Amino acid sequence: MNLLKKEFAGQPIVSWIFQILLMVLTLLIINHYIVDNIIVIVAAGVLVILTFASLALNNHDR
Repeated sequence: MNLLKKEFAGQPIVSWIFQILLMVLTLLIINHYIVDNIIVIVAAGVLVILTFASLALNNHDR
C-alpha cells in the first residue's frame, strides 16, 4: 500500500492510474468502441472524483 502513496512527478501513483484510466475511457469513446451512455458518464465522473480525492489526501498528508 505504501507503493501507491509514493510520488512520481509530484503526484501519487494512484492518481496517475486514475488519470490513465480516464484517458483510456476517453479514447474508447472517441474510437466508438463503447457507446457514451449514462453508465459511462457516471464512470468518468467517478474517476475524476477519485483523482481529485487522491490528490487532496496526498496534500493533506504533507
